[in-house]
Amino acid sequence: FIEGECWPNLVREASRRRIPMALLSARLSPGSASLYERFPFVAREQFSRLRLIGVADGAAKRWWEEARLGGPQIQITGNVKFDPAAGKMPEERAEFAAILEAAKGARPVLLASSTHAGEELLLADAAMGSEVFLAMAPRHVERADALAVQLESLGWDVLRRSKFKGGKLPAAAGSKSHRLLLIDTTGE
Repeated sequence: FIEGECWPNLVREASRRRIPMALLSARLSPGSASLYERFPFVAREQFSRLRLIGVADGAAKRWWEEARLGGPQIQITGNVKFDPAAGKMPEERAEFAAILEAAKGARPVLLASSTHAGEELLLADAAMGSEVFLAMAPRHVERADALAVQLESLGWDVLRRSKFKGGKLPAAAGSKSHRLLLIDTTGE
C-alpha cells in the first residue's frame, strides 16, 4: 500500500490469506490522525496486520510508534513521491529531462498529471495556440492509445514518451508550436 490507501477489507482478506503487507510513504491527514487518536482500536485493527510501515521522517515515525499498533515494524524509508532519489535511476531521470528539453524548446511547460478522461481534451483545447508546451501524464496509462488519437484529431503533434530512444526526438516530430508530450510510461 502507498500513503494512506490501506483499505480495511483488502487488509483483512490479505491477512486471512497470510499475504504479507506493507504501507510505504505512510502519512495521515490531520483528520485521520485525530480519528485514530480518539479511537485507537480502529488503528490497531487496520494497521497491526501489516508487516512494515515505512514513513518519511522521524516525526512520522514517532506518531506511528506512539499509536502502539502492536505488530508492524516502523522504519524511516522516505517518501516515494517527493524524495528526489526515489523512483527512477539518475540516468533515466536525466534522459527524461533531455527529452522534455528537446521537445519543448524555449517554451514554459504546462504539466497535466494524473488526469482523467475528458480533462486532457479540455487542457489541449485551452493550450492550443498558446506559448506553453503541454506535457500530459494520464492517471491510467492504458488510455494512452485512444488519447493520442483524440489529441491528433484536434491538430496536435503527439510525441509519445515510449517512442524516445536515448533522449532524442523521433525523426517524424512535426511542428513545435502544436507539439505535446504524452507521457505513456509509468514512474517518471
